[in-house]
Amino acid sequence: EVIDRVEPEDFFRRLGPTLGECCAAVLEKLALKHCPQVWSMLPEPVKVELREKILEQSQQMFRPIIGDLKANVNQIFNIKQMAVDALIEDKPLLVKMFQEIGRKEFTFVLHVAAVMGFFLGIVQMLLWANFKAAWSLPVSGLFIGYFTNWLAITMIFRPVQPHIICGGYINFQGVFLKRQQQVAQELSSMICTHVIYARKMLEFVIKTEGFQQVLGIYQTHMENAIDGVVGRAQVVLPVFVGRDAIRGIKDEVVQITLEELPNHSREIEEYMDRTFALNELIGPRLRGLPPEQFEGMLRPVFQEDEWMILTLGGVLGVVVGTLQAFALGS
Repeated sequence: EVIDRVEPEDFFRRLGPTLGECCAAVLEKLALKHCPQVWSMLPEPVKVELREKILEQSQQMFRPIIGDLKANVNQIFNIKQMAVDALIEDKPLLVKMFQEIGRKEFTFVLHVAAVMGFFLGIVQMLLWANFKAAWSLPVSGLFIGYFTNWLAITMIFRPVQPHIICGGYINFQGVFLKRQQQVAQELSSMICTHVIYARKMLEFVIKTEGFQQVLGIYQTHMENAIDGVVGRAQVVLPVFVGRDAIRGIKDEVVQITLEELPNHSREIEEYMDRTFALNELIGPRLRGLPPEQFEGMLRPVFQEDEWMILTLGGVLGVVVGTLQAFALGS
């Protein structure tokens, strides 16, 4: 769906000048290497004509290239694997993302624990007033600390499905899931800003086996394009370099193109970011996820350390209860 947004007409309209500069640079380097004296003697109008012919052939070449890339995109590029690799390599970014999307939920845990601790503390006080048992304070503290943290975490994700009550005025649903629309947009923006964008996509493809497939597609169509240029300019090119050298020139074109493309990376990346518009694609997808699936965006973070949060609440409850017992002379 992402690559389908690339249309040849829009591609040439936006990247035509960049493509022309790249073709001109490739032609210049080849000419200076194989026939520098002849190239320097050629009139400028002839050079311009050669550049125009190569650019014209390149435009014809890129149409089937784009078609082949679309047809083989699943073998060339795995966007899910790219996102996973990026977050594994940059763990601080992963932590920051979860802190951002879960900031209200983390605050909610603190507030619920405090409020519930207050009300349960009143119950604890009544028990102490009636029984005056020293053990009751640390034991009740253990229960209160553990239970309040458990309740807060549970209220974040449960119930999963919305339950509309009081004539539609109250939506009884997990706090995180209530915020799905807002969180989805925030997460989409963060992903497209820090994880999945043009430069990262290009870097990922270059490191994978899919890059060789991209090169193969380019080389196949490039050779056809060169054959077309030679066929039209056979009075010029074969005389200077010989027909046997054409095979070597084809390989050189690929190499020089790879060397030249980084000089135009800014224009290419801007085109990709603007055309792919990933935020417009990912945001609605996240907002449209069923609550059961959307829960998985944040739930694993709590599940991994949930035991620690609950244990810490219980331990602190015991400590506070013990201090209370000493303070009350028990």
